[in-house]
Amino acid sequence: MAAPSSSRETADKRLPNTFVACPIVYGSIAFYLGKKAQEYQTHSWTLYVRGPQDEDLSAFVSKVAFTLHPSFAQPVREVTKAPFQITETGWGEFEAGIRIYFKDSNEQPVDLFHHLRLYPPNPAHQLNPKKPVVSENYDEIVFCNPFTKFHSMLMQYGGSSKSAAAAAAAAAAAAASSSSNATSGAPPLPPNPNVTTTAWPEHYVMFDDAMDMEMLLSIHQHIQRELLETKRRLVDCETQVVDAQQGYSAPVPGTTSSTKASSTKTKQSGQQKQGQKKDANASALPGDIEVKMEPTGQQAKTASADSTKDEGNNSAVDTSSAMDVDEPAMTAALQIAVPS
Repeated sequence: MAAPSSSRETADKRLPNTFVACPIVYGSIAFYLGKKAQEYQTHSWTLYVRGPQDEDLSAFVSKVAFTLHPSFAQPVREVTKAPFQITETGWGEFEAGIRIYFKDSNEQPVDLFHHLRLYPPNPAHQLNPKKPVVSENYDEIVFCNPFTKFHSMLMQYGGSSKSAAAAAAAAAAAAASSSSNATSGAPPLPPNPNVTTTAWPEHYVMFDDAMDMEMLLSIHQHIQRELLETKRRLVDCETQVVDAQQGYSAPVPGTTSSTKASSTKTKQSGQQKQGQKKDANASALPGDIEVKMEPTGQQAKTASADSTKDEGNNSAVDTSSAMDVDEPAMTAALQIAVPS
């Protein structure tokens, strides 16, 4: 009895610092019934869980439970062998539940949700009985520190197993070789060649990790190039800013003297203009001046008074006295205006 107990202890031993990623695909495929369609049965559809290359999941999956819309008879249906799928007919779309159980009862089941699609995403596309509507999702189930026996099952399926130290080393190697075109790290284990006999493998999308890794590496390299170009432009901008600041703060030789000379020229030009104005005023009065006497304000008042007198006003105005008052002022004005 001791030998089985030792064997059980060895089988139940967990592998420390070990992570296993198993890729899966879950989704649905729906066919329009065309002329055979009825009011409540317009499509025939299938919900499924499969491997990326249609591998056999029964290597580590014990059963899959599908939860349908409550309007279906027996909405929860379990499938205990590959292929893990169910087929029904209906007329409406709904969200289905998928629960995956594993052959190691110590591992908790995984719950997934999928929206069953019966109609093309583009309304312009018409329904075609020969062209199904396929809706799939790629995912990876990661097992942390699995038991030894279950770890062997995962490896049989084609899971990618790495220890914590190996994962860190692979990440460091990938970062170090990011500038090269070659991928780093060991290639993933080949998938299990035992392929399930699904009904429509020609309509499924075959997911390939190598293509995804190549695309991710190309994106990473593009981002690195863009970062280097952005850094170069930033350095150029900073250099231009420094040069502009130095050119603004340091005076250019000859700037001060030229400014003073310009100011002197401006003053001289102003003085010349003032002299020209004086000369113009002097030339406007020649030696022989014809003086035209204009009535002053007091004379205007006297003239107005005389007019009033002629019209019958009895008040008298002495115009001669007004003329006597203005004669000295006019003589002084003539002496100032006429050059000697």
